[in-house]
Amino acid sequence: MDKIIGIGNALVDVLVHVSDERLAAMNLPKGSTQFIGREQFIESRNTIAAMNPTRARGGSAANTISALANLGNSSGLIAKTGRDEDGDFYEAECRKAGMDTLLKRSETPTGVATTFITPDGQRTFLDYLGAAVELTADDITDNMLAGYKYLYLEGYLVQNHALVDSVVSIAKRMGMKICLDMASYNIVESDLEYFTTLVRNYVDIVFANEEESLAFTGLEPAKALETIASMCDSEVRSKRLDSRPARRKLRNARKSCRSCGKSGARNRHHRRGRLLRGRIPARPGARPHARRVPGGRHGAFVGNNTGCRGHTPRRTLERSAPPHKRNL
Repeated sequence: MDKIIGIGNALVDVLVHVSDERLAAMNLPKGSTQFIGREQFIESRNTIAAMNPTRARGGSAANTISALANLGNSSGLIAKTGRDEDGDFYEAECRKAGMDTLLKRSETPTGVATTFITPDGQRTFLDYLGAAVELTADDITDNMLAGYKYLYLEGYLVQNHALVDSVVSIAKRMGMKICLDMASYNIVESDLEYFTTLVRNYVDIVFANEEESLAFTGLEPAKALETIASMCDSEVRSKRLDSRPARRKLRNARKSCRSCGKSGARNRHHRRGRLLRGRIPARPGARPHARRVPGGRHGAFVGNNTGCRGHTPRRTLERSAPPHKRNL
């Protein structure tokens, strides 16, 4: 199995359950994300510690690499933590998850993302990035990427142009495939020109949901899918916001017709096949229907009305009973 290494922000997640009144007393707008500096982080630690928090390993890239490790993939993570107890906790949790850790250490405290959860389930974030943002191009060497087939970049890291430029250049020189998670639509909007350059020149696989693809291309999902796919080797969309018909349409459009070999004809071919099988009625009471014959992805048939336009069909249409009386 091909090995994958990720690079991103190392953050310890701290989860705290609070009342709406307590949240208001802390001057935190409900549902917002606030970023704080080192001094404010140190001041707030004791207050948060008294609220019975739960701690876990976090970070976009780390979560992805952890999931891959759970599936049995030999995965690694490059990130930066502080020389503190949170940093030790983070590394121990990564190793426990089965990841190969290539963590750099800093005198700055480890980044912490505190999440305040109110009784209605709403989350409010107080983030201190800490040592995570101190990862630099000088921290990355060829040896760290040796032996890996894929490089996974989290979009939150893209704002550090010097670091990303260095990493993708090393990865390309070593023949690696580069995967980019676009992270969030506002991240894409704030640095669109750089994202575009990165995808066109270096990225092989893009992960984006509907909102992120809209921010990147300005197009609706199906068109955005085609546009991004034309810029790189392939595109992977979030299942939560994905459009299966759009994915299928793109996949079929990139395949050749089995009858004539003409590129892009496969989509028409499949649709006409479904018409004949009665899945999409051509018109009320339409007959005859095609009989299922060997060959073809769905075990189906191409008849004298099902070939590509202007091309000789491969098989002759056979009459048979309508779908409700057939064994398909």
